[in-house]
Amino acid sequence: PGGGYVLDLLDYYAASWPYLFIGLMELIIIAYIYGYSNYIDDLYEMTGNKILYKLKKPMSVFYCGLSPLVIFIIFIFSWHNYEPLKKGSYTYPAWANGIGWFIAMLGILPVPFTAIYVYAKAYMANPIPDMQDRVKDTLRETTRHTVEWRQNAIRLNNKDGEKSNFEYRQEGDRMVRYRRGQAPEGKMSGFVNGGMVSSKDDFTPM
Repeated sequence: PGGGYVLDLLDYYAASWPYLFIGLMELIIIAYIYGYSNYIDDLYEMTGNKILYKLKKPMSVFYCGLSPLVIFIIFIFSWHNYEPLKKGSYTYPAWANGIGWFIAMLGILPVPFTAIYVYAKAYMANPIPDMQDRVKDTLRETTRHTVEWRQNAIRLNNKDGEKSNFEYRQEGDRMVRYRRGQAPEGKMSGFVNGGMVSSKDDFTPM
């Protein structure tokens, strides 16, 4: 007979804040860590649809500004206006709301905890002696894609050959993507991550 109460508890705590938080983090990571321009290039590489570059600037308003802002406002107001769960005239006891908070945090806390763990592990393994340089280098290393990230794209690129609009070049332990014919002559340090704009050619129509 208590199934309806359990369902409402899960719906109230697990189906709101965790989804808002995860959606906000995804938008921030795409727009400002991985890089919005890199994301659009990924979509183009997967679909081959050039309309993506025509829609790039208008879509950036949503990806980089409006959508994360709206989600953040909703997230903050939902916490500010929080009230213990009620169902009709029945008010859930404190221990039930505590379980609800625990369920909600299960979907939220793994994100910052994992980020802290990954950064701390990389920081401890970084051999740079200067603390400031070590912090910056570790941050750069932990906020860029892994070596395995574009393996499927590289295989498809090798299959397409000269027909592809991109080319990959081995730099250090990574394959770095460039627009075809635009790879620099000198050796680069690896994947350049500039957030919204990762190179001067990002908004060049293709």
